[in-house]
Parts: sequence; structure tokens; C-alpha cells
Amino acid sequence: MIQVQLISYEGVGHNVYLDKNPNVCPFCHHKVVPSLQQGYLTNIEFAEIVFRCSDSECQRIFIGYYSFDPNNRHFTFNNTSIGTPLVREFTQSISEISPTFVEIYNQSMIARVNGLEHISGMGLRKALEFLIKDYLINRQPAITEQVLNKLLGACIKDYVENENIKNMANRAVWLGNDQTHYVARWVEKDISDLQTLIDITLHWIEMELLTKMYNSEMP
Repeated sequence: MIQVQLISYEGVGHNVYLDKNPNVCPFCHHKVVPSLQQGYLTNIEFAEIVFRCSDSECQRIFIGYYSFDPNNRHFTFNNTSIGTPLVREFTQSISEISPTFVEIYNQSMIARVNGLEHISGMGLRKALEFLIKDYLINRQPAITEQVLNKLLGACIKDYVENENIKNMANRAVWLGNDQTHYVARWVEKDISDLQTLIDITLHWIEMELLTKMYNSEMP
């Protein structure tokens, strides 16, 4: 337990106990031991505490949010204020083929981290469409017009030749469509499964691209 003094809205100091301090900075995302600057009781049930990141290259200010646990008589850490979104770094090949996929995917993950799962799921479905269509256009520029004007499922059926990509992309589309429809078909699957299927699809696309590159460089 950590004993601290928090200031109430009347300006009165109260000695209370916290279960722990946050240990990850929401800006630099490093493991840190932040310094407590000042704490406030918003009411008897909630507290907001100002921390400063201990990383010498960061030192940003952020807020830790706490709620009172009446059973144990202390404040329990919930989360911190939003800092800098932690984005996923994709391989150069994927980033070059479909930069819009990378952008939409990371925006979707930011939404998910902030509890916006419905928006996140729809975003992942859109990201998948950009990934597959950009992949097909990169692979076969001559079919660009057809790819742009066809539904994603039809593009996968008609133009994706790699069976591993086709199988995983199809299943990702099924779950992605569930994220946009009123009634879900795959009720036992969720957004985590959609994310996994996109990851597997990415894997097979990258394997195909690497195979093509080395075959070309070492004929």
C-alpha cells in the first residue's frame, strides 16, 4: 500500500492509501516509476492523481484514475489519461503495398484500446479490404479496374490464387462483416479472432512477397 495525501474540492488534505502507482507511461510507453505530483479527491469514491514520467527523455505529465474499494478501505488504480497512441509497425513490404491499410488498422486499434470496440471492428473490416485490394493491384496491375469495382468477397474468390491467403482472408471477411451487420453469424467469435485472421493473412502475403523477391534476386 502507498500512503498519500489527496486534496478534496474544499481544499482539505486527506491521508489515503493507494494499491499501486501506474507503471507504464502513456506517452513513451516505457516501464517507469513515476513521481507523484499532486492528488485530488473528485468525491469520496474517485481520485485523480497527477504523475510525472520518470524516463529522462520523456518526463511528461499524466493522470492516474482511482476508485475507492470500500471492502479494503483503499483506492484502486484503474487507468491513466490518454497519451500518445502506441501504433503497430508493419514490415516495409506491407507498408509500401498498402499504406492505407496500415493507417486504418492502427486507427482501429487505438479505438479498441479506448473501449470503442464497435468502431474498431468496423475499422478492421475496412483495413482488410484495403489490404486485399492493394495486394491484388500490386500483384496484377491489369485488373485494377475490376478490383476497384468488385465486392471484397468476389475479389478474393476471383483473383486470389494463393490458397492460404484465400482461406484466411475469406474467414476474416466473414468476421469483419459481422462487425458491420445487425445480426452476427459467427457469434462465438469476436474482434480478437478477426485480428488474428488478419495477422495470418498478412503472414501469408508477406511469405509470398518474400518468395517472389528471392526468386527474382537469385534466379
